[in-house]
Parts: sequence; structure tokens; C-alpha cells
Amino acid sequence: MRLIATLSSPSAPPITYVTNLKVGETTTFTNYPFNWVVFFNGEYLGLTRTKEYTLGGETDAGVAIQAAAKLHPTNFDTKHKKRVLYSYLSTPSRVFVDTDVDKKSQGLYLSDKGAQRVQMPKGLQGHYWQFAFRNLDGEPLKLDGVEFLVDVLSRKI
Repeated sequence: MRLIATLSSPSAPPITYVTNLKVGETTTFTNYPFNWVVFFNGEYLGLTRTKEYTLGGETDAGVAIQAAAKLHPTNFDTKHKKRVLYSYLSTPSRVFVDTDVDKKSQGLYLSDKGAQRVQMPKGLQGHYWQFAFRNLDGEPLKLDGVEFLVDVLSRKI
């Protein structure tokens, strides 16, 4: 991981942007004015000039951690409109699936605990789909894999 930037102002908490160089994805941390993020003795640490923060644990100062992961928009390698019928999640816990179709939010859908299949809303169709996954009530957000059952429509319009 590598620190990109920390932004702060007197009227708002600082926001730190960190990128994972292996996959090129960015994560944000709010209210942590890090100067550096390092991996040391099996833990990620956020460092300021005077203090270190362990980036891990079950809570954030006693408050359930809200976690989310967002995928890049995809057209599933086709110019045709498509419907996503189901998402299949490899996860041990319940997860909210947030769906955007052609940059318009379509709402949250909750997976069943132990069931990996989430039925997407009927009637949604579009060219570009984007999915985000969120934990429920501070439960761990662990996604080992995600797959989608896509119905490609016959017209490119």
C-alpha cells in the first residue's frame, strides 16, 4: 500500500487516500491524518509524526466498522444491453449488494446468511453495471469471490 494524499480543513475531518499498488485500487480513511501507511509484523499501521494507528480490529473505538467494496463499472464485454439476473457471492456473512445501472442507483439488496445467491430486481437493463458490497451492522465483510448471471439482450441500442 502507498499513501496518496491526506486532505484536511478546519471545518472537516481529514481524509486519507491509500492505494494498493498490486491491484491499483484506492481506499479512503476518514479522521486519520496519516503521513505513512506501512505493513509491519503482520499488521498495517497508519503513522503520523507522533502516533501510530493499527488498521485492523473488530471495532473503531467501540463503534461497529462500516465496510464497503465497490467494483469498477462493467459492460460484461458486450455492447448489447443486458440484465443481471443474479449475483453469486462467496461470503460467510450477510451482505448488502448496491447496484448502479448506467450510472443510476437502483437500491440495496440483502443476501441471506449462508446463501450466496442474490436475486437482482426484475426489469433492470442497461449497458454498464456497477456493484458495491457493504457489511451489515459491523459484521465482517469478507468476499472470496463474486459472479453474475447475465442475460445479454439481442439489440445493441
